[in-house]
Amino acid sequence: MGWPEYTDLDHEAFERAKELGFNQYEKLDLRPWHYPAHFLNPVEVAEILAAGPDPNDAQQKFQAATLAKRLMDAGLSLYEPDPERALSDRKYRQAIKARVRAIKARQARSA
Repeated sequence: MGWPEYTDLDHEAFERAKELGFNQYEKLDLRPWHYPAHFLNPVEVAEILAAGPDPNDAQQKFQAATLAKRLMDAGLSLYEPDPERALSDRKYRQAIKARVRAIKARQARSA
């Protein structure tokens, strides 16, 4: 299975990460060997969650899959630079959705 194409939601997350100056690695204090949520595709997320936590998982794939599932369930990008805020702050999610609409409108005007 190949990687899915980037969505408008993903592009918005990339723009915001650039504006904020951080991404999941910094915000979640991930170590270089840890998996961020965007390293997983939806099929892998389901498989990892079904298998359960692995005490020998130095890459912390189960934690990444848990976060990825929460992001997907909330309709957020796996590339979300500030996942905890996006998941807990309704106004922040509304602002994200407004930015996605603006991206779509820009694309429509340039097409």
